[in-house]
Amino acid sequence: IHCGHGRGAAYGDTLCRVLDAFGHQVSREFYVNDGLNSLQMQLFALSVKAKYREKLGLDYNFPEDGYQGDYIEQVAEQILQEFGEEKKDADLSFWQPYAQELMLELQRKDLERFGVVFDTWFSEQSLYDKGEVDDAIEELKKRGWTYEHEGALWFKTTEFGDDKDRVLIRANGQKTYIASDVAYHRDKLERGFDYLINVWGADHHGYITRTRASIEAMGYEGDRFCVEIIQIVRFMKSGKPVTMSKRAGEMVRLSELMDELGVDVARFFYLMRSHEAHMDFDLDLAEENSERNPVYYAQYAHARICSLLSRAKESGYECDVQGFRSWTLHEAEQDLIIKIWDLAFEVERCASDHQVHRLTAYAIELARAYHNFYDKCRVLDENAQDVSSARLVLCEATVSALRACFKLLG
Repeated sequence: IHCGHGRGAAYGDTLCRVLDAFGHQVSREFYVNDGLNSLQMQLFALSVKAKYREKLGLDYNFPEDGYQGDYIEQVAEQILQEFGEEKKDADLSFWQPYAQELMLELQRKDLERFGVVFDTWFSEQSLYDKGEVDDAIEELKKRGWTYEHEGALWFKTTEFGDDKDRVLIRANGQKTYIASDVAYHRDKLERGFDYLINVWGADHHGYITRTRASIEAMGYEGDRFCVEIIQIVRFMKSGKPVTMSKRAGEMVRLSELMDELGVDVARFFYLMRSHEAHMDFDLDLAEENSERNPVYYAQYAHARICSLLSRAKESGYECDVQGFRSWTLHEAEQDLIIKIWDLAFEVERCASDHQVHRLTAYAIELARAYHNFYDKCRVLDENAQDVSSARLVLCEATVSALRACFKLLG
């Protein structure tokens, strides 16, 4: 999991939290592209094997375009510690599934630390093992949505708005990604989910229409399927882009970003702009302990209120909403009350259109409204106990709203 993936992880998890808060029953699922015919998985396994043999001082062939990050070294070292020289001549039937499981465990740990926990880790290969891919292809054939051309089996995705038909089975008999995608989405629908939300990277935009086609071709409504595309995040340091790479050695892992910034700051910054827009992640600003840093600014409001409530309790003040009846509200109080009240509607809006970045804006606006209220309205006043008791209620309500917002943001 590298830091470019962090944006999708933060977005997907927060969307789940929002939908959950709004009353939906939500299941979080990680789809593992572990098909045995996957070129990327083969490259990964061969990269680990080469590193393992290198550690043993043996000849090795590092694959062209192989993976070179420090995680390859980490996985190879784990296998070396467990098996010694035993696997020096093992083939892919060992290396691919075993190296994959170790890699997935690293991913689970990084994601859990990031506050992202999946209910299900779904294996693409399991669809093949259970015969679901073949079953799905047969279903498409029965429904008349396939044809043969030049030795390959094609899916009539143009009948569902795609720009061209797609190959399901190549002339050499190898099944394509779309074949397992058809089976996977049918599997989810047959498990009883009413609505499927896929969170994909920017390079997968072209797959939306063909995937929706597979759902409609199976007889399901296309509007039960939604894809949220996560646009590219660019990391900035000293005003200049920091180069990231998925396979090269200079890749920066999400765990390194968490070490540098902490989970709260990393998640908040990822969520500050709509997932549909490209974003610049300002690493210098994220490291600042000042009011310029929006996370610091929002969390400082929470700390400020907690300190005030503690002092009020020690001094014998009581919270009583009835005090609001005894005077005309200050404009700053009205603004704060309206902003607190708006949280439920923000959740409703986010659940409706999936634009969860509104919650970071809400946290900042609520903090700003509180700071303005604190500066203009005296909270603890021995000569106006009823006013103080009512304003303390307002402080408690602000804390509740901030905590609820922070929880939704993870």
